[in-house]
This record gives sequence, structure tokens and C-alpha cells, in this order.
Amino acid sequence: MEGDGVDVDVTMRWVEKLRDHIHSSTELNASVGIASTRLASRVASRLAKPRGLLLILPGYERRFLAS
Repeated sequence: MEGDGVDVDVTMRWVEKLRDHIHSSTELNASVGIASTRLASRVASRLAKPRGLLLILPGYERRFLAS
């Protein structure tokens, strides 16, 4: 799956590794929100808690924020 030139699968695997590294190093959970705007990323991260991952593809930010 690709979204606007970004390989989503590669990104998701990288985020999983990052979250696992954070947890194994600190025993803290990390939630991740990925979007092309800061606001959408922050909202996605908050909705992904605890230890979740939410990806908003480019072009869907407005719909995501409106819901």
C-alpha cells in the first residue's frame, strides 16, 4: 500500500520497531499518530492511546478532523 509516495508498510514497520525500542528501553508505552499536518498527527496520537498507531493518509485529514 502506498500513500502519496510514502510506502505505508515500511512506515508502519518502522513505527512498530520504534515503539518496541521505547518500551524495552524505558518500560513506557508510546502512541503514534502519523499525518501530513501537525494537528491531525496530534489528534491521531491521542486517539491511539495507549500504545496504538493511527495513520491518516494525505488528503483525508479534513474528514478525519471533522469526524
